[in-house]
Amino acid sequence: MAAPTLYNLLATMVVLASLPFPQVIACPQRCDCWPAERAVVCHRRKLQNVPAGIPSETRRLDLSKNKLRTVSTSDLAGLSSLEELDLSDNSVSLLEPGIFVDLPGLQRLRLRRNRLKLLPGGVFAGLGNLTHLDVGDNRLVVLLDHVFAGLSALRRLDVGDNELVYVAPRAFAGLTNLQELVLERCNLTSVPSEALAAVPQLLSLRLRNFPTTIVPPNSFSRMIALQRLELATWPELESLGPDSLYGLNLTELAVTGCGLVNVPYTALRHLVYLRRLDLSGNLIQTVEPRGLAGLSRLQELRLADGGHLATVALQAFWGLPQLRLLDLSGNQLVTLEEGSFHAVATLALLRLDGNPLSCDCRLLWLLRRRRRLGLGARQPTCAGPEAVRGWEFRAFPDVLLPGQFECQAPRIYGDGISGTAAAMTVSEGQTIRLTCEADGDPTPIVIWLGPRGLRLKPRQPGRLLVHNDGTLEVRHAQRYDAGAYVCVASNAGGNASRAVRLSVRPHSAVMAMSGATAAHGPPPPRHDDGSDTALPLSFQMALVAAAMGCSSFLVVVLLCSLLLFFWSRAKGNVKGTTTHGQTTSQASTAHLHGTDCLPDAILENTNSVYAYRNYDWHDDEDTTRRNQAAKYGTASLHMSKKEKKANRISSTSKVMGIVFWDAEGCILVVFLPKGETINAARYVQTLKKLKRALQEKRSIGKAAIFHHDNARPRTTRLALEEISSNGWEVLPYPHRTIWTWPPRVTICSGP
Repeated sequence: MAAPTLYNLLATMVVLASLPFPQVIACPQRCDCWPAERAVVCHRRKLQNVPAGIPSETRRLDLSKNKLRTVSTSDLAGLSSLEELDLSDNSVSLLEPGIFVDLPGLQRLRLRRNRLKLLPGGVFAGLGNLTHLDVGDNRLVVLLDHVFAGLSALRRLDVGDNELVYVAPRAFAGLTNLQELVLERCNLTSVPSEALAAVPQLLSLRLRNFPTTIVPPNSFSRMIALQRLELATWPELESLGPDSLYGLNLTELAVTGCGLVNVPYTALRHLVYLRRLDLSGNLIQTVEPRGLAGLSRLQELRLADGGHLATVALQAFWGLPQLRLLDLSGNQLVTLEEGSFHAVATLALLRLDGNPLSCDCRLLWLLRRRRRLGLGARQPTCAGPEAVRGWEFRAFPDVLLPGQFECQAPRIYGDGISGTAAAMTVSEGQTIRLTCEADGDPTPIVIWLGPRGLRLKPRQPGRLLVHNDGTLEVRHAQRYDAGAYVCVASNAGGNASRAVRLSVRPHSAVMAMSGATAAHGPPPPRHDDGSDTALPLSFQMALVAAAMGCSSFLVVVLLCSLLLFFWSRAKGNVKGTTTHGQTTSQASTAHLHGTDCLPDAILENTNSVYAYRNYDWHDDEDTTRRNQAAKYGTASLHMSKKEKKANRISSTSKVMGIVFWDAEGCILVVFLPKGETINAARYVQTLKKLKRALQEKRSIGKAAIFHHDNARPRTTRLALEEISSNGWEVLPYPHRTIWTWPPRVTICSGP
C-alpha cells in the first residue's frame, strides 16, 4: 500500500500546482492569481479600490479596465518585487509625488486611458529600473521640466493621445537611455525641437496626428542618433522644406497620411543611409526623373493609397540600385515603363493593384517578368484596351494573341501641322498661334522645338508659350523669332514630326507695303487667325520700302537727338550736394521729388508707363565737377587715357538709387546702401516693393506689362520667377537698339 499512497500524494501535488493561486495561498477577492508567473490579474472586475491582500512576491499586477479613481502609496506598499503594473482604462485623475517609491524593481508601467491632467514633479521617483512607460490617451495639457527625472533606465515612452499644448524645453531631461518616443493626437502647433534636443540618443520618434502646417528648418538637427522617424496624419502639411530634416542620419522615414503634393526631393537629398521610405496616403501626383538619385541605399519605397499618383516619369527611380520593394498600389497610374528603373533585376516585389492600367506595349516588360517578380496577393488588373478590360496579369497566356500589349505610333493630322500652313508670315509685334494635333495609342506627347533646336518648355515664362493642348503661341513676334518650328509627337510606339517656317515682317516693310497697296491694289490676304501671309516683293517695291524705312529712321533719330539736347540744356547736370546736415539719400530724394522723377516733356508723351533707372549721386560737388572736367573738358582732348584716369578723383560718398515712375508721377524710389550695387536678390526685393506700391498708389494688380533690359540682375531665374508670379507680361528687349528715352526698363499698366 505504500507505493500507491506515494503515487496519489504526488498526483495531488501536481493538481494543486495547476490550480489558481488562491488554492495555494491567499489571493485578493475577485482576482485570479497564478503562482508560476507570480501574477495577480484583476482585469475587468469593476473594482473601485485597489484590493487588499496582494501577495508581496507578486511580479505582475493587472488592474486594468476597472473603476479606480485614486491610487495611493499605501495601496502599493510591500510590493517590492513588482516588475509590471497595469493601471490602464480606469478613472484615475491624480497621482501623488512619490507614489511608486516602494516599487524599486518596477520595469513596466501602463497608465493609459485615465483622466490624468498633470504629472507633478517627482511622481516617478524611485523608478530607476523602469524601461517602459505609457501615459497616453489621458488629458495631459503640459509636460513640465524634469517631469521624468530619475527614469535613467527608461527605453520607451508613450505620451500620445493627450491634449498637449506645451512641452517644456527640459521635459525629457534625464532620459539618458530613451530609445523610442511617441507623441500623437495632441494640440501642439509645432515640433517641440528644444525638448527633443535633450534626448540626442533617441533611435525612434513617432509624431502622429499633428495639426501643424510646416516642419521648421533644423527641427531635428541635434538628434544625431535617430534612425526611424514617422510623421503620420498631418493633413495640413503640404511640403517639407530643404532643411526640415537637416542633421538626421535616418534609415527609415515615413511621412504618411499628410498633404504632400510633391515628393520632397530636396529634404531627402542628404539622407544617404535611408533604407525604407514610406510616402503613402499623400496627394503626390508625379515622380520626377532622377529626383531620388542620391538615396543609393534605398531598398523599400512605398507611394501607396494616395489615389493621386498618375505619372511615374522615365528614370524616376534611377540612382536606386538596391531597390527591392516598390508599392504603388491604390493610385491613378495608367502605365509604368521599364525605363523608370535603375535596374529591374533587383526588384523582388512590385505592387500595382488598384490602378487603372492600360495594358499596351509599355507594360509588356512586366508581363514577361510576372513569373519571377512578386506582384502581391492582389494582382494588377487591366483597365484597357476594351478587349482585355478586367483581366488580371496572371490570366494572360505565355504566347500573346495579336493586338495584346501593342502600341500604335503617333500620327499628326493633315499634310502639315493642323490648322497651320507649312510657312507663315506675321508682322512684327503681332501674336500668332501654331497648333499641333496628333493621335496614337498610347496618347502621344506633343513638344515643340524652336529655331535653334531647343525644346520649348510648357508653362515657361516668356513670349513663346506652349499650352497644354500642344498649341504654340508666339506673343509680340520679333525678327529674331523667325525660323523653323518643329512639332514632335511621340509615344512608346514611335514618333512623328512636322515643321512650320515662321517669317517676321519688320515694321518698315509693313509701312512700305501699306503705301504701295493703297496706290496699286487691295490689302494682302490673311489667314483665318488674322496673321498676314507672305507676299513677294518686286524690286521697285523693295526700293520704296527701303527709302521710306531709312527716312523714318533718320527722322526718329533727329527728333530724339533734339529732344535730348533741349532737355539737357533746360535741366543742366544733376547735382546732389548735401546741405544743412542732409544725408546723401535725403538729398537725392529731394532731387527726385523736385523733378518728379522725369522731365515734364517726357511724362506728357508717356502713356501709363512705369520706368526704372539707376542714378549715382555724389555728396561732393567739387569732386563731381573735377571728374566731369577730366572726362569731358577741352583739356582732356590732349590727354592720354592713363592721364585722364589719373585726373579723376573717386567720390567719397556714392549711392545708387532705383526709381519707378509713370505718366502720373513718381511711384517708388529705393536707395541702396553706400557702396553697394544692384544684384539679383536685391532686384527681387525691389520688385516686391514695386508690387505693393502699384497696388497702393495705382490700384494695379496683375494687369501690367513689364519691360527691362537684358542686364544680368534682370534676367536671372529669381527675377523672372518673381515677375511671373506677379502676373506681369514681359516685353522683349532688342539685341541692338539706339539709346532712347525712357531708358532700360518700362512697365506698362494693363486695362
